[in-house]
Amino acid sequence: MPTLYGIPSSAALAVRVLPSGRKTWLCIYRANGRPRWLQIAAADAVGLADARRLAAGVMLRVAQGQNPTAERRAGHETFPFFIKLQSAALNFFQFVTEQSSR
Repeated sequence: MPTLYGIPSSAALAVRVLPSGRKTWLCIYRANGRPRWLQIAAADAVGLADARRLAAGVMLRVAQGQNPTAERRAGHETFPFFIKLQSAALNFFQFVTEQSSR
């Protein structure tokens, strides 16, 4: 079960620690009266100062009436992803077949 730790100096920023030890920065905000959690970045890749700046950018978008979580979900195009994955797999298997026939 993940554990959330709020960052005292930033009301919208938290770090989520998974049982595996992986840590991610989260921005916590409200949209349509409900709490939302937006994963900003991996904590080992982004420092606290940068995470604060990213969270501030998210909160600016929220103040402008946007919902960053909904926008991120809408941006996920699963079908084209699988087409690209299938194409990459076919290219890989063709390459392996050509290499093994030499």
